[in-house]
Amino acid sequence: MYILPPLPEPNPLEKLVIEKICRDLMAYFKTPKGVEEGNRIGYLVDKWEAEENTRFDSLTDTEKKVLVFIANEVLYHRSPSIRAITEVVGLKSSRSGVQIVEALISRGYIKRDERGELEVV
Repeated sequence: MYILPPLPEPNPLEKLVIEKICRDLMAYFKTPKGVEEGNRIGYLVDKWEAEENTRFDSLTDTEKKVLVFIANEVLYHRSPSIRAITEVVGLKSSRSGVQIVEALISRGYIKRDERGELEVV
């Protein structure tokens, strides 16, 4: 699996916010709804890992990085912009990001919903 490069060290205020979010998430995943959601996420990860060797062989390294970035963003209910994809993955132009997203859509890895936001299939 491809992991994005580490982010810069957060400042003290950002650390406090991150710690609060982590505490809230830990509390959420102890609730019945959170357990259900955690099981769904675990199922998806297991499914992706099982399919990874065959399904993702045809993707380039850059396409894999874009797909992982989109999946991470969608997991937190945010559809990433082309600009964000381009910057995070290190592409030189927005057009490159558009072409990769279009390629992933045409190959069935992602799709756009009715509002035009990206979803992982």
